[in-house]
Amino acid sequence: VGALEENAVNKRIIAPIVGTMMHKATRWRVVRCVLNVLVWFFWPQMQARFFGRFRPVVSVDHPLDSEIPFDARYAPLYLSFIDLWMNAAYAPLRITRRGTARERLIGRRYAADFVDGISDLYVRAGHIYTNTQSTTIRPAADDWHARFIRFFDPHLHCVPSLHVWAVVYSWAKTRELVRSVPELSGLADSVDYLRGQAVAITDSILFMKQHSLNCIYTSLHTMTKIYPEFTTEDADAFCLDLLQDPAIDRRDDMRQVIIDGLAAIRKRDADLGNPDAKELILDFLGSYCHQTGSTR
Repeated sequence: VGALEENAVNKRIIAPIVGTMMHKATRWRVVRCVLNVLVWFFWPQMQARFFGRFRPVVSVDHPLDSEIPFDARYAPLYLSFIDLWMNAAYAPLRITRRGTARERLIGRRYAADFVDGISDLYVRAGHIYTNTQSTTIRPAADDWHARFIRFFDPHLHCVPSLHVWAVVYSWAKTRELVRSVPELSGLADSVDYLRGQAVAITDSILFMKQHSLNCIYTSLHTMTKIYPEFTTEDADAFCLDLLQDPAIDRRDDMRQVIIDGLAAIRKRDADLGNPDAKELILDFLGSYCHQTGSTR
C-alpha cells in the first residue's frame, strides 16, 4: 500500500506536495525547507549573478567531462529529484494513514524527520557555497527544458551536488526506516526502486552538463559522513552502477575517475584527521584550484 509509484519521471508530484504541506506534522517543516532552499541555494547564486562576485568561484571540470555528450532528453529525469524525495518523505504518512493511532504517530514522526533531513542538507551545502562556489563548463542549449533549468540556476553550486545528496539520502533513509521501524516495513518494495532512480538521476546531472565527474565522488563520500547509514560500501557499489549506457564512449574510464576519486578523497579525509563534510569539501576545492589554477 505504501510503496512508491513506479515512474518517477512521469508521475505528478502534486499529491506528495499537498500531502506534506497540509499535514500538521510536516507542513511547517516543508515551509522551513523551502526557505532554506531559497536562502542557501538560490540566494548566493543570485547574489553573485546580479551583484558581482562575493566569494571565490572554482571550476571543477575534469578532462573527461568534455566527452560526456550533452543530452537535453535527460532534463525531465534531472528535475525528478524533487519528485523522488517528496514522495519518499510522504511515504511514511501514506503507509500509516489507515493504521492504528500508534502507527499514524510513527508515520508522522518519520515523515517530519525525513523532511528535516532534506532541509538540513541544503543548510549544510549552503555553508559551503557561501564560502566557495564552484562551476563547470556548460555548452549552449536550445532545448526549453535546459533553458528553463539555466534560467533559474546560474550554475555556481556544483560541489557538493545537492542532486546526489538528496537522492542518495532518500534511498538510504527509506532503507533504514524499513530495517529499523516495523510499522514502515511496507516500504520495502520501494528501496530498490529508489536506488535505481538515484543512480539514473546521478547519471542525468552529467548528461545535462550540470555537474562534473569530480562532483560525484566528492558528494558521495561526504554523504557517508553526513548520513553514516549510507556506508562506504554503498558508495562503492553506487559508483559501479553509474554510466552503464553502452552508447557512451569511454564510460569505463569515466566510472574509474569516480572510483579513483572516492579512494583519493577518503585518503585525504584520513590525512586531515576526519574533518566534517564542509571542511573536507573546502579543502578539496582549495586543492583543486591550486592544482589546476581553475578559478573564474
